[in-house]
Amino acid sequence: MLPADDADALDWLAFEQAGVLTTAQVSSLLSEGTVRGRIRSGRWRSICRGILLTTNGRLSRDQQLWVAVLAAGPGAMLAGVTAAAEAGVRGLRREPLHVLVPAARRAARTSLRRLPIDMPAVLVHRTSVLPDSHRQLARPPRTTTARALIDAAGWAVGVEEAQGVLAGGCQQRRVVPEESCRRCSTSSPERPAGT
Repeated sequence: MLPADDADALDWLAFEQAGVLTTAQVSSLLSEGTVRGRIRSGRWRSICRGILLTTNGRLSRDQQLWVAVLAAGPGAMLAGVTAAAEAGVRGLRREPLHVLVPAARRAARTSLRRLPIDMPAVLVHRTSVLPDSHRQLARPPRTTTARALIDAAGWAVGVEEAQGVLAGGCQQRRVVPEESCRRCSTSSPERPAGT
């Protein structure tokens, strides 16, 4: 639901990010004592180190996606099958969630290992190739559908899975084969962090 006309910056930020905020975002808007009080009273929920939920219920799919991106750190975005599914490609695995981060930085591994039970696992991949043309304007941030499918095929556990991912994107008219081929020449799937 859209915030009220008199909503403050915190309300709008929570709206834009499905109620998932980083402690850094909140610290510029509320005192540390106020945040602790909201968590202790059960109004808010601490998801993992540095990530808060402005409600106290189970995580929705949108909230899970935001947790994955925000917990992975600055520059992170949804990628692979996760980004492709968000773009409307059907029949893909919903878990684990795949996130891409710039190669120059490491994801916050501690936060991603200590996720609550209602949060799927998050696989972090690193890349040194991510031009603006591979970024989809979306919330949460994600790669374009063509880049997502190419990455998903590269991260697939076998040839059949890779072929199925690429064929699904084309058959469902989310990309055309030529678009995927152009992305192949500028994108090379990279291994998950730590492998």
